Amino acid sequence: MGNGKVETAYLPEGYVPLGTTSFGGIIYIVSYNPLNNRCQIGSFPSPERNISKDKVIDNIVSISNSDFEFDDT
Repeated sequence: MGNGKVETAYLPEGYVPLGTTSFGGIIYIVSYNPLNNRCQIGSFPSPERNISKDKVIDNIVSISNSDFEFDDT
């Protein structure tokens, strides 16, 4: 990949990036909004976007709340 500017990708107002990673040619971004204490996970391009003739259905990964540790303190 490499560095580049994408005009159509942006974080909503108030969100700051916490981390990024890539998998299968898709960039995943975790961001946090300290004003409303919310976070979000986004991706670019969308995993649903078919950018080749290859089917992406084989790469589906399901996650649930039990996959994460929560600290309510």
